[in-house]
Amino acid sequence: VCLCSTTHYLYNLQLLISGTQTNIELRNNIIIMPNIKPKANLSEFTRPESIILPNEEYFLSIKCDTQMIHWAMHSRSKNLLPTWAWKTPPLSIELISSFDENIVTLAHVIPSHLKKFLFGGNNKAYFTKDFAEKECQSRGYKLTYYIICPSDSQARYISKILSCVPSRGYLIRRQDFFPELEDKSQDSSNSFKTHTLVDTSQCAYLKAAMYRHGLPALVIHADRSRISYSATDSNGTIMGGGISPGLNIRWKSCHHDDSNSIFGGDVDGDDNDNDEIVENSLPRLEEDDILQFIRKSIDKKQPLSIFTQNVKEAMVVSSLNEIAAHLRSVINLWLSKVGSSDDTPTNSAYNINSDRIVSVTGVHGEILNALLQPNFGGMIESSYHGVNEKEDSTVSWENSLIHVGFTALLKQQMSLNDSNKQKSKYDVTTNLHFADKPISKSKKASKPQKDALAKRHIGKRVAKYFDEASPDGDHYYRGTVNDVNSSLELGGVLLTGTFYYIIYDDSDTEHMSTKELKESINLYKLIGEKGIK
Repeated sequence: VCLCSTTHYLYNLQLLISGTQTNIELRNNIIIMPNIKPKANLSEFTRPESIILPNEEYFLSIKCDTQMIHWAMHSRSKNLLPTWAWKTPPLSIELISSFDENIVTLAHVIPSHLKKFLFGGNNKAYFTKDFAEKECQSRGYKLTYYIICPSDSQARYISKILSCVPSRGYLIRRQDFFPELEDKSQDSSNSFKTHTLVDTSQCAYLKAAMYRHGLPALVIHADRSRISYSATDSNGTIMGGGISPGLNIRWKSCHHDDSNSIFGGDVDGDDNDNDEIVENSLPRLEEDDILQFIRKSIDKKQPLSIFTQNVKEAMVVSSLNEIAAHLRSVINLWLSKVGSSDDTPTNSAYNINSDRIVSVTGVHGEILNALLQPNFGGMIESSYHGVNEKEDSTVSWENSLIHVGFTALLKQQMSLNDSNKQKSKYDVTTNLHFADKPISKSKKASKPQKDALAKRHIGKRVAKYFDEASPDGDHYYRGTVNDVNSSLELGGVLLTGTFYYIIYDDSDTEHMSTKELKESINLYKLIGEKGIK
């Protein structure tokens, strides 16, 4: 890589390679360094040293992929669930080198409330190690963070900037979520097994789904480049998963300058068949194209037609139809393998996913969630002609599901740690989305059973009307049920009952009563996602 200001870059590069003896050379403005494997300053996740301490109110979870870094701050008072989340582009040596100190880089990638938490203020003057140490002493604990990161360089960059403040970091592996995956040797005789499909991220998604909905679990993750799914059976054993090209890859694959056909027709959607025909090429589709077609169909209440004269619309609707058919087939096969809720073992350590909820997450999760609703959510043409399809499962779009996986992991490890210290009258996992026995609806539910029933709403989408409109003029705000509390302090008065903690998509929060929750769930079913029904 040819670099400017090579002395500055070289210095920072040398600093970033911690714990290694390297001889970095500079030849004709090109940095030459040996083939080393960078290591992050992270500890392995081991019980009980790695769990948060009793006095820690907040901790940080981080998940890296090729396109984004996903951050979330969790709160002990919110049942260890994420209270706010944000995303940043992947870190690079150029970004880190653009600041005089790594502590300034850290301040650059975190939101204002976390700056105040770490440094005591949002002003640049606060971004020093002295203020970070002072604030740490004031709150009484270091920042604990947990990270899932397949990239060694990204893990190293993140641990480098977080080491500027009092902190301790732990690298999460897939066997931390599912111990049975530890030391599983790969079959080198089969080239298809050389890469692990159910990786650490997939294990985190599964753990989150098990935590929220019980067993069995099926998670579909849709980002821009690929759509993947993974599943467990009713015993919590990982069944495996699958992977296929994402929406963006499907659209881009249709655009090849060296294709061997001529496509005529109305290309740009202006009802003019005399568009300029470009030989051996299909139009390039960007992400905004599909959103445009979807909004158009929703606004006009006309599902996208399977038979169309518009080339772009044909590309979009075909991709959506293929994905919908593929994933519905996956869901149906999963249902046939796991059986009905009556077939679920009664000795399961988790609640029973009796509604067979399928969790959908990822950048394009909202689109897939709509496609997997009855009649394709009204997005594309259906052969049912207004008659509701019979669905044996419930599809739920769940934002920030990856961070709930961290919550589930810590909950499980903390409960195991507690159980080693003492045995209580009730199973210590009763209030952690785990249950000794399946819930029986034929008998009057006990308090633990009522709690479990209430917690089944966690992850469900809600909608509510507010007088103050959002920046785009919409008065309806969508959110997700994030937690359930048995008490709520309001105006200095402690209220008891069932209160659902809602996190709206704009990060605002509120509590709802059971009646308000039912109304909000019904409203969401009526209006659907913004721009998608």
